[in-house]
Amino acid sequence: MLKYSSPTCQYGRTDDNQKLFLSVFSTKLIPSLDCQVEWDPADRRVDITYEGKSINLWIGKNKAKVNGQEVMIDPSNPNVVPEITNSRTMVPLRFVAESLGCEVEWLPDTKSIRITYQAG
Repeated sequence: MLKYSSPTCQYGRTDDNQKLFLSVFSTKLIPSLDCQVEWDPADRRVDITYEGKSINLWIGKNKAKVNGQEVMIDPSNPNVVPEITNSRTMVPLRFVAESLGCEVEWLPDTKSIRITYQAG
C-alpha cells in the first residue's frame, strides 16, 4: 500500500463519486510498483509497463493507450492531461494507478491518497 499526503493537485475537485483529479511526478508512483518508465522526447510520450500491462500517455493529450487500446484519461473531464511543469513530467495518478490494476482511495480527513495493489 502506498499513501501520499502531499500530491500535486491540478484539478482540485471531486465529483459525485469522490474522484479526485491529480497529476503526480511519475517517479513518486512508478518505482514503488517497479514499473519500467520511458520518455520519448520526439513524440512527447511517456511509456509505462508493469507486469504485462502497458500505458502510453502523450503530453497535452486527453487520450492514452492502455494495452494498445485508446481510452480517455478521464471521460468526465477532458482537461485532465499529462503535462510538463517546471521541467518535470506530470501524469494523472488515478488513471495510471487504476490502469495498472491498483485501487485508489481519497482520504478527505487527512487529504491523503491510498493506493493498494497486489504485489506480483
